[in-house]
Amino acid sequence: SSLGYNFLFGSGGVTLSTSGTSGINIDTFGSASITSNQGAANAIELISTAGGIDISTGSGTGDIDILSGDAINIKSVGGNISLSAGSLSYASGVTLEASSGYVGIGTNNPVYPLHLHSGNTATDQRIMLSDATTGIAGLDGFHIIKDTGQDAYLWNYENQELRFGTNNTERLT
Repeated sequence: SSLGYNFLFGSGGVTLSTSGTSGINIDTFGSASITSNQGAANAIELISTAGGIDISTGSGTGDIDILSGDAINIKSVGGNISLSAGSLSYASGVTLEASSGYVGIGTNNPVYPLHLHSGNTATDQRIMLSDATTGIAGLDGFHIIKDTGQDAYLWNYENQELRFGTNNTERLT
């Protein structure tokens, strides 16, 4: 058109664009795409004035993939970022708490820089440290453990020493 807008209707679908490659396309299979070649200053934005934006596969069983050759930044202005899967009846994912920078796994309200929590009673909670030498099985590497009976352990599953030190000096092996 004389205003610089292109409306293309054809056997491949519908395209609305302001330039050769920037625009909205809906193909004959119902897939939609939004494309911008205008640089970061004119990046694609999804804006809602009604309270939220949902991105869904529709079926509830598909994946949503974010593909990028650059870093992917997920930013929340004034709130937490929560990533969860499975049942939403309890905190099942990872929370990055905005004001403190704390990370919660299994909790929406982390109270320390790294907070692991289970919504079930008498559960084994662990932090496992491993590498290609130790292997990645459940009985490999070094573990910090809170067991089902509420006992705590520092456990090295490898045939190596466990060392303790203070003031940059080894005190116990």
